[in-house]
Amino acid sequence: VADLGKVMSLVIQNGKANGKQLYSASTIAEMKKIPFPNSPDRDLNSHALLWEYFQPGKYKLGGYNGSMFGSNAFMWYNAETNVGAIILVNSDFKNQESMDELISLLDELISRGISAK
Repeated sequence: VADLGKVMSLVIQNGKANGKQLYSASTIAEMKKIPFPNSPDRDLNSHALLWEYFQPGKYKLGGYNGSMFGSNAFMWYNAETNVGAIILVNSDFKNQESMDELISLLDELISRGISAK
């Protein structure tokens, strides 16, 4: 969680960490830019370099998720408030009900968060 938090923080703070500019703001902007925003293909119109953008619940989110057999990692943030959440799960999501529960938890965590601005 700590490493994912550092990555999310770098993106939220436009490349800064502990007051130092580790990546240029233009590099972070390029990472967040969707190259084909008008494509009818959801995989093309919602994905940037590393990031995916979507609105699964209350908030429009940017972030990343990945999985291995039996585990999932979710790192999403609300770009309007700079509040994010990281959720690690020891489970495979095999149905929509499980994913809906995760989205509900994510919405709750982000709504309780404190803005990084």
